[in-house]
Amino acid sequence: MERPLSLLLLFGVGCTAPALDAKFGDETDSDGDGLVDADEFALGTDPDVADSDGDGTPDGLEVDEGSDPTDPADKPYTGGWGRDACRDSLTATGNDVGQVTDNFALADQHGDTVKLHDFCARAVLLVNAAFW
Repeated sequence: MERPLSLLLLFGVGCTAPALDAKFGDETDSDGDGLVDADEFALGTDPDVADSDGDGTPDGLEVDEGSDPTDPADKPYTGGWGRDACRDSLTATGNDVGQVTDNFALADQHGDTVKLHDFCARAVLLVNAAFW
């Protein structure tokens, strides 16, 4: 009789532990998207849905790549080009060395339209060619 009782007890503990973690805000990631539930609540994403904005990209990857997991139009670039946090705070100052040029967009090799200011914390090398 003791053995079935032990098995039942282990089964019960295994089933209730995740619910306790979520209730007390531990490092639980209910939807497996790479963001813990507490961060999902802070960001306004759904802790039970891996892709809160329905754009096909898990919330955690969007945060890692600098895109907004609540905006379906803002998703990571296909090439893995992460956006920098300073992208929305830049002001163009000119086109000379040491100045911030205007934000412009170009197509990358994956067909994504990438914006220059998305890479504000990095050195950007622009390669151009022309055929006459």
